[in-house]
Amino acid sequence: MSCVLRVLGEHLDPGKCLSGLSLAPYQTFRTGDPRFPGSQPDGPRLDSSGFLVEVSPKDGGHVPAQVQDAIRFVQSNREDLAAVVRCADVEQAYLDFMWDLPDSSSCQYNVFPTELLGLCSEVGISIVISVYAAEGTA
Repeated sequence: MSCVLRVLGEHLDPGKCLSGLSLAPYQTFRTGDPRFPGSQPDGPRLDSSGFLVEVSPKDGGHVPAQVQDAIRFVQSNREDLAAVVRCADVEQAYLDFMWDLPDSSSCQYNVFPTELLGLCSEVGISIVISVYAAEGTA
């Protein structure tokens, strides 16, 4: 897993929102699309439209590196990120840091430096932490 920018909105038009910006999503989706198109095409449906942009390729075992990549990403995309947040129908925009919890009995912490918090605040994006049980521990 990695750190991604997630932008969501029930009525969001990803193409219109991204028009003229340098952000390159690796995935776009629309309200009503199948949640699991490959395995359950007739199953649950998405309740929002949006897009995902890779911020860091580092996996969940390397959160400090994800944080450094995120600082560089926000610094270099400041104007585009602020423009995304201003797009009509954007309801949520956040950096999603995914990290692995080595096992259920351990404690782990990661620091989100004020530099990253300030940059995110400046452009209007939030931070989310998604914690996953490391492989073989669940």
